[in-house]
Amino acid sequence: MCSLLEELKEISGRSTEGILADFSDKQLLKDTINRLEEAYDIDILVNNAGFGYMGEFYPMAEDKIESMVEVNVSAVVSLCRAFLPKMTKKQGTGILNVGSIASFFSTPLSTLYGATKYFVLSFTDGLHMEMLPFGVHISGLYPGHTATNFIERASGGKKKKWDKAIAAGEVADLALDGLRRNKARIIPGVGNKMRFFASRVLPARIISNKIYASAVKNYGDDR
Repeated sequence: MCSLLEELKEISGRSTEGILADFSDKQLLKDTINRLEEAYDIDILVNNAGFGYMGEFYPMAEDKIESMVEVNVSAVVSLCRAFLPKMTKKQGTGILNVGSIASFFSTPLSTLYGATKYFVLSFTDGLHMEMLPFGVHISGLYPGHTATNFIERASGGKKKKWDKAIAAGEVADLALDGLRRNKARIIPGVGNKMRFFASRVLPARIISNKIYASAVKNYGDDR
């Protein structure tokens, strides 16, 4: 946390406050929202908290299932509901919800994660339309393979990094530009745009088979 705050200060020239909170804990999330509401007038909200799980659904631990739904779904809803009312009363406000290219199709061997990201897609598309009369920008970011430690954590170390991943900074720049222009859906990278197009034209069964085969190849099937 300290190194991140120092990096942000060096880039922006401003002091930055960091708050650590586990969004799978409803009370901690509520306390964090209250703290932010008391201290700040929020103009831009980026819902980027989330995590994945690579493996079959049926052996997932119940606490991991609950945590994923709380962080990837419930926290997004709670944060949007908390800050939107004030955003509707002033100009230059917006929310960026981070989904995934997995928001557009089922993801066997990552089934629950894909489902939570589909929720982000539907929820964000709806909010985008609702907020147009108020001038509040609502955008969804749907990245694919990005150069972060996401896949290493989600796969339990079976896969260290994505092949041909997009730099995180590039994704962030595209996301903020898209939010500024109030794009409903922001899909970084040609490869991801092709995956999105394929999800519109190919039968769901074909896509699911391909994703399953790729998942087995990338991080294995333990059966």
